[in-house]
Amino acid sequence: MILRHVRPANKRPAKKSKSDATASTGGSSASAQFGELMEQELRLKREAAERAFEAQAEKDRTLMRLEELRFLATSTKDLDEDDAYWIKKQKKLIKNKMKNDLGDEDDEDEDE
Repeated sequence: MILRHVRPANKRPAKKSKSDATASTGGSSASAQFGELMEQELRLKREAAERAFEAQAEKDRTLMRLEELRFLATSTKDLDEDDAYWIKKQKKLIKNKMKNDLGDEDDEDEDE
């Protein structure tokens, strides 16, 4: 046997009061504000991640420059001709790269 709830014919569902309508409207406003806050938080997190990435990239470039400078200080006087040849060749590549990098920086200095 299935029981069904039957509403008496003379009873109507209660109408929403003004305070109920205001509460539902306020809820959507709060929801919009929450959405805006979440969007702002995500934007700030993304910007922080981008800054961290750039800082790490700059650190990596600095470490590479230091390694190149250290390599340039490598002496070839006690090496055989073949090893000295390859080290001198690598030193030349590093020097050319540094000249190009410094050339770019000199261009930036002229703008100031």
